[in-house]
Amino acid sequence: MTQIYLARHGETEWNAIRRVQGWTDIPLSARGVAQAEALGDRLGGMALTAVYSSDLGRAMETARPAADRHGLVVTPLQELREKRFGDWEGLTQTELERDYAELWYRYHTERDLNAVVPNGETWPQVLSRMAGALVAILRDHPGPEDAVLVVGHGGSGRVIILQALQAALPTLLRLHLDNASLSRMDFHGKAESRVVLLNDTSHLRHLSGGDA
Repeated sequence: MTQIYLARHGETEWNAIRRVQGWTDIPLSARGVAQAEALGDRLGGMALTAVYSSDLGRAMETARPAADRHGLVVTPLQELREKRFGDWEGLTQTELERDYAELWYRYHTERDLNAVVPNGETWPQVLSRMAGALVAILRDHPGPEDAVLVVGHGGSGRVIILQALQAALPTLLRLHLDNASLSRMDFHGKAESRVVLLNDTSHLRHLSGGDA
């Protein structure tokens, strides 16, 4: 069995003001750094055997405290990046409602998974690359005692949970991952899997203000 611990990166300033990030490389805020340290403490007593991260800075920064506690190196994977939002990156919800009113309504209100952001990725494209990354990780860490930390993002991270649930893509809309949250999935190869922990933020309770 391979245990996959999935963490979303800590908070950034753009998270706090609800500005679209996507592939834009935004660092952690001071709160995000504190969240990453708390996550590292949470994982400190677990026998991690490897740490993988999206290659974007906010994810790498979140992964390092846990990796350091285990004497491990963070392996960056571009395939673990957030969904690319193209022309929307850097814009706030107010700006999107103003400049992309019809598309924003389809994407955000109607939750249309086929709505295509200009120069962005589609959800099926994200699913394809995240599935490939998961297959590669499971191949390199087949168990029986492997425990792997994967640090990613709120959107693309949910796709890994879909893989564990063997659920259809629309299930994505019924999942949520908070900043620096921790989830766990157990895999017996790719065919047999289960979600054991989902969006746990108990390690962040001592941090005041903002969303967990």
